[in-house]
Amino acid sequence: MGGSSKDIYKQSINKVIDYIEKNINKKLTLEELAEVAGFSKYYFHRIFSSYMGETLNNFVMRVRIEKVAMMICNKPHKTLTELAYQGGFSDSAAFSKAFKKRFDLPAYEWSKKSYLLSNSEQDRGVTDSNLKNDEISSIFVAAQLEVLPKTTLAYVRYFGRYAGDEELFYSLYQRLQRWAEVAGVDYYLAKKICLYHDSLYLTDENKLRVTAGIEISSDTEVSGDVGKLTIDKGKYLVAKYQLNKNQYQLAWDHVFGYLLNYYQVRPSSEPSFEMYNNNYENDNYNVSICVPII
Repeated sequence: MGGSSKDIYKQSINKVIDYIEKNINKKLTLEELAEVAGFSKYYFHRIFSSYMGETLNNFVMRVRIEKVAMMICNKPHKTLTELAYQGGFSDSAAFSKAFKKRFDLPAYEWSKKSYLLSNSEQDRGVTDSNLKNDEISSIFVAAQLEVLPKTTLAYVRYFGRYAGDEELFYSLYQRLQRWAEVAGVDYYLAKKICLYHDSLYLTDENKLRVTAGIEISSDTEVSGDVGKLTIDKGKYLVAKYQLNKNQYQLAWDHVFGYLLNYYQVRPSSEPSFEMYNNNYENDNYNVSICVPII
């Protein structure tokens, strides 16, 4: 059940990335993150940079900035200072400097631009849904606001461009299936979930993160390049569809362009995910798009 040095490094880095995401609103130190990884601080920052293609400090700063940028869109009634603190910045001056460096635009200008863009996208989404009404009605099953339970996943992660890459997702779940067979986990009965951690509109496509997972019991041990994470209990907009391989983007557009507005809710900064039912008919898969909401 052990793994190669490369797998151990990968698992450690993924563990740290999970920790950063859950604690992004807090001060994070190299010593703390190295301890999570199980390496000395002198060694870990070199491993991280080598594996991720960016320094640990740059990664944390980028994730903070992009989280705040998303919150500006989704929490327009909060001040920039409040959102900066929620993103883990200790003072507004440091936030303003970092934000302008990342987006080449002051945060207050981004706030105006994002609010107008958010409204126009929602209007366009309703129009698009009407224009594609026949296609939407052929794939849309139901939607509702739900409280989803705490869920533990065994997962593998990919960094980079993933949109439309069917072979990539197949290979990720093949890796999980091979692990499950050794670990004694029933892969076919396990709930399958795929998390999307970043915004396609904010994050460079080479740095996008996608996590393919299967539900496991909390006491199941993982090994090799397979990690373990927990999705906390929370409130979600859950939209169910029957999709072929070419209709996923249409479903996501329906959720963000129409359903969020219809239910008068806004997404939180936590990752959205797809949840797959094992049953499928005529090459159409039963897929639930789950968006955490404020």
